[in-house]
Amino acid sequence: MNLLPTSALAYNEYWKSIKNYNSLFIRLRFIAVGFLALFVVGISLLFQPTQLQFITSVGITLIILLYNISFNNFQSRIQKDAKYHHVKFSLVQIILDLISLSALVYITGGIETPIFMFYIFHMIIGAIILPASIIYSIAGILIFGFSLLSFLEYAGIIVHQSIKGL
Repeated sequence: MNLLPTSALAYNEYWKSIKNYNSLFIRLRFIAVGFLALFVVGISLLFQPTQLQFITSVGITLIILLYNISFNNFQSRIQKDAKYHHVKFSLVQIILDLISLSALVYITGGIETPIFMFYIFHMIIGAIILPASIIYSIAGILIFGFSLLSFLEYAGIIVHQSIKGL
């Protein structure tokens, strides 16, 4: 899969900036994991999440931490590899983040949770690196998926996971 035109392969500064962005995203994700852990603790102290919501939120946090550690190890190995396509690495990071975020949005209340607004950060970050057609496709899939989730909860087809007191 070619994400970029072949003419982009000749721009060394572009590839250096993508490597730097990938490193930055990994560092930011470690910070986000810390805030997510604080969020899970705060929600459990202030509100009354179900046991499923608490365990799933902790699990999602740990999964994000584990794949970020893997990304960090992988990034340090590919820094020396000029042949590796760093744009694909960015795409994989964004996709895994969006899957994790979608699971977190569902388990914390779906359309009721303010967490769904974090989708915009991934679209902005993705627009820095990825081609517009990929970002538009991801945004379209997210809009469809979030709308479908809201409709399925509204119709009672899937259980709405509201947090009591929120």
